[in-house]
Amino acid sequence: MSLLARAPRAVLFDLDGTLTDPAAGITRCLAHALVEHELAVPPYETLLAMIGPPWEDELPSIGVPEGLVASVIAAYRSEYETGGLYEATLYDGVANLLETLHADGIEVCLATSKPTPSATRVVEHFGLLPWFTVLGGATVDGSRRHKHDVIAHVLEQLGHRDAVMVGDRKYDVLGARHHGLPCVSVTWGHAPDGELDDAGPAASVDTAEELLGLLQLLPRG
Repeated sequence: MSLLARAPRAVLFDLDGTLTDPAAGITRCLAHALVEHELAVPPYETLLAMIGPPWEDELPSIGVPEGLVASVIAAYRSEYETGGLYEATLYDGVANLLETLHADGIEVCLATSKPTPSATRVVEHFGLLPWFTVLGGATVDGSRRHKHDVIAHVLEQLGHRDAVMVGDRKYDVLGARHHGLPCVSVTWGHAPDGELDDAGPAASVDTAEELLGLLQLLPRG
């Protein structure tokens, strides 16, 4: 069931868990950073749940002392930027989804809590850059890291608010709702069981093809 009334001018996409599956690289590099700081590495499922939220806020929940958060993030980024960033796969149908939306006149935008430089490298690596109007991400210093702040940044670049968010975590749903935007959740990402249902997205899809069909069937204007 969809609560979307009409086609938007722009679609804002999360990156990790929505366009790409970054699990291999992120979990490996996070485990590396924890070991480097002589901290316990939690179960794999716990590491997976770290894909999406800003780590400045979430690392203490997996046992990182507040005073070590910045150092663990720095160690993670050092490992991630030298290889882990490319240990990802593009979800099936994503390239066609973005290309078709672009061809249909929809503004395709990125709205990710990953720092913009890293996100841009991922988008370029997978050959997706031609389809994007705006690449919006977090700042490296963490001053812009929450999803609602990233969305605000993207909307400012667009110059309008006629948009729909697409993402795989509650942070995407809640960040969009903060701005009065609907969010379509995708079920192929890394949300813990029940998280998306509790967040209450406007619609939910199981494949990129289903998402494209949903957006194309919405009335224009």
